[in-house]
Amino acid sequence: MPKVENLCTVSPMKYRYLTEQIANDLSNKMVFISGARQVGKTSMGLDIAQRYFEHPTI
Repeated sequence: MPKVENLCTVSPMKYRYLTEQIANDLSNKMVFISGARQVGKTSMGLDIAQRYFEHPTI
């Protein structure tokens, strides 16, 4: 896995401690991200796709 740094082109992203764990789990299984409205679930998903996957389908 690459070193965690702000590589997101969508918007500057605050470091989230679960990012690496989610990216690792995605190689083995489906991951569901839940939470309240307007907390950054989609932004985190886009950030993970751009940071950890070669050709994100977004």
